[in-house]
Amino acid sequence: MRFRAILFDVHQTLIRKDYTLLSLAQRNAAAVLQEAGYDVTLEALTSAWEQNRRQVGARLANGRHDEVEFYTWYESLLGLAGIPRAPVELIDRFNDVFASSFAGGIAAFPGAPEALTELRRRYTLGIISNSLGRNTRFDLRIAGLYDYFTHFSISSEIGKRKPHPAIFQSALDGLGMTAAAAVMVGDHPGEDVRGARQVGMTAIQVAAPGTEASPEADAVIHDLSRLVLVVERLEDAHS
Repeated sequence: MRFRAILFDVHQTLIRKDYTLLSLAQRNAAAVLQEAGYDVTLEALTSAWEQNRRQVGARLANGRHDEVEFYTWYESLLGLAGIPRAPVELIDRFNDVFASSFAGGIAAFPGAPEALTELRRRYTLGIISNSLGRNTRFDLRIAGLYDYFTHFSISSEIGKRKPHPAIFQSALDGLGMTAAAAVMVGDHPGEDVRGARQVGMTAIQVAAPGTEASPEADAVIHDLSRLVLVVERLEDAHS
């Protein structure tokens, strides 16, 4: 069967993001709260952030791979910081400042634009990501990659995280395609490779140098310069 769609993970697959900017992002976000008249220190915000992260992590540890929705995440975070029932407008402003603080540390990996340009000529391209959807779209725009994709299945919008089958099936349903006609490209052996394979998709792992290759992957590449060739070879093998 000829492939019809190529689906991608985002961070550490297509985009490099400098997470050392987290402290700057939190400082800028704390300033938003203070400017709005809330008595929230940076220390209180970072403490609430870690507590919220642990609480969400505990939910993920139950094996159901449940994900929180965008506003639910921030309502919980700001509630822990002493702002219960935070207004939507405050959450939007808070997140916009937080996300934009990473802009200088976001870039496409070498070979990503070229591979996507070539693949888009023959396939429909989509995203399957464990993340907050609004921020992932922002990251893709900053990296210059957003317009390559026609469909987005993102955990905060689906309610399930990879490797749960629901997020992969959402992407397939949204594209109107069967699993056999789709390829998943991602860096994570469990979330991307195993998750895709369990629903019947072909899986390509992008393994950074020094990263262990997944034995479950249909192919392993170490940079995106080989992606088009590998997709072609796998398609020939499936024909």
